[in-house]
Amino acid sequence: MNYTEYPLLVMTLLGLFIYITPVKFKSFIRVTAALGSLFAVIFTARNFVFPAAESYTGFFNTTVFPGFIALACAFFCLLIVIFSFEYAKELENCNVYYSLIVLTTVFSISAVMSSNFIVLAVFWGLSGLTLYLLANLLPSSSNAAKKTFIYVGGSDSLLVLGIVLLWKITGSFDLYGMKIDISENGTLAMVAFLSLATAALTKAGAMPFHTWIPDFAKEAPISVSAFLPGALDKLLGIFLLVVISTKIFVLSQSAVLVLLITGSVTIICAVFMAMAQHDIRKLLAYHSVSQVGYMIVGISTGSIIGLIGGIFHMLNNAVYKSALFLTAAAVEKRTKTTHIDRLGGLHSFMPVTFAVCVIAAMSISGIPPFNGFASKWMIYQAMVTQYMSSVSATMKTVYLAALLTALFGSALTLASFMKLIHSVFMSKPAGDTGQWKKKEVKATMLAPMAILAFLCVVFGAFPIALPVNKLILPSLREFGIAKVDFTGLWQSQIAALLIFVGILLGLLIYVMLKLQTRTDTAFVGGEKDVDEARALGSEFYGTVTELGFFRNVFALAERKYFDLYELSSRAVLGFGRFLSSVQNGRLNIYMLLMVTGMIFFIVYFMWKQ
Repeated sequence: MNYTEYPLLVMTLLGLFIYITPVKFKSFIRVTAALGSLFAVIFTARNFVFPAAESYTGFFNTTVFPGFIALACAFFCLLIVIFSFEYAKELENCNVYYSLIVLTTVFSISAVMSSNFIVLAVFWGLSGLTLYLLANLLPSSSNAAKKTFIYVGGSDSLLVLGIVLLWKITGSFDLYGMKIDISENGTLAMVAFLSLATAALTKAGAMPFHTWIPDFAKEAPISVSAFLPGALDKLLGIFLLVVISTKIFVLSQSAVLVLLITGSVTIICAVFMAMAQHDIRKLLAYHSVSQVGYMIVGISTGSIIGLIGGIFHMLNNAVYKSALFLTAAAVEKRTKTTHIDRLGGLHSFMPVTFAVCVIAAMSISGIPPFNGFASKWMIYQAMVTQYMSSVSATMKTVYLAALLTALFGSALTLASFMKLIHSVFMSKPAGDTGQWKKKEVKATMLAPMAILAFLCVVFGAFPIALPVNKLILPSLREFGIAKVDFTGLWQSQIAALLIFVGILLGLLIYVMLKLQTRTDTAFVGGEKDVDEARALGSEFYGTVTELGFFRNVFALAERKYFDLYELSSRAVLGFGRFLSSVQNGRLNIYMLLMVTGMIFFIVYFMWKQ
């Protein structure tokens, strides 16, 4: 009998075995982790194509949509493990690193394949624990790990609260066996929805629950950032949001407004923060946050095209965002820095990394014919359709504002990545580059990057034929979606073909004419170029952070006034300092407190009478 539990148990035991394997057997650890990841891909792919596996315990769901998310989790795990062969070679605790990568994947697959909320909560919490442990791998990342744990752990509490409220309403923990109309069930249903949605959005990294992601990306190994905030956490968070928005709840207008506003604010605010960054890690982290907004907006439209577009964008984001983080890891591997102002000129000796970065940057910016454009176009079309069909003036205004925000966010994303590509790859190198290893990274790092770049192109050139029809639509059959009319969607095959032919023609002309490029030092105003006059890409948009309104906003952001973690920490510490000042051992203070308390209780009881 083909039971789901057996492969999950095998992968769990394999992850624990890697953990106890002595570090001196590094090659064995790497190979074992790769085999475990490959096993996960085979198991989830078989379950997706032939969803005939049964659940021995009844704890797991073997339908296609969870299988699609599980397959994506396993696929990215395999790529990160292969990439880490070289990138994580110098990690002292490589057994812990690979073990946590495998265990995080197993717990994530178990969470999305859960059939009831209790099992989901257990594996959701375990994946949060391994997230914390991965963030804490380096001594310098302990603060970021603690912040991550508090954010994710706090959202887990809200997940449990939402589950309890659902049980109160329905008397069931079945993940797919309930349907609650928020408008008919009142405040209790709305609180349950908001609790579950907050847990999902915190995992995915939407505002205002996002600030753990930039800190995580800045301190943790970049390969882990590519795996978790870049891919896995987006998959889990958006999976839960899709389930609660389509299978569990019938959304009221208030719930839709909450999601639309959250998505729009996430898109625009995060991209503005990304433009101000001088470190590749934090720039990519804020863009990772911004992209979540598109998924939320697409899902919240309630239309089939919007739902497909949101899920498609979730998949696309995992592809190009992982690729971007991996290119940053390759740059760090060769230069020992990710600070934009200290880089430059890398295209000459890291051509493959440069090409992958350009492709992924155009994808995230929504440039046709790459995959980011295809999913964003679906989301745009869904918002336009909802705007035209809505009878509520409020909803029309919100849909129009969300559409304009999404379009403007894409433009700012492109501007931000123009800065990144110029600064890191195209500009003159900064100062002494003698410590750089001026060569491309090894094949085990290039292969995962190249695969992801290839998917950016293929998913963009054939969005309906491949990812939508072969992956997304089959996974949505259980939602009652079998066939969709994609009339009005931009067909990118011809454009992709013309671009490909143009590139080949350009290369042919270059080879046949044996063209040579002339290089020389800059000569401006009668003086030789000096390092002090070097054009920094980070200065391209410096005026954005210097404008009156934006300058104040960025200043508040730098002081953590939009960080829920920092605000709550300050509140708790401030209250603690107040209590310390009161508890100073002076009798007159204690007597004053006692009298004040007595007066309060007397007034309270008199008022109750």
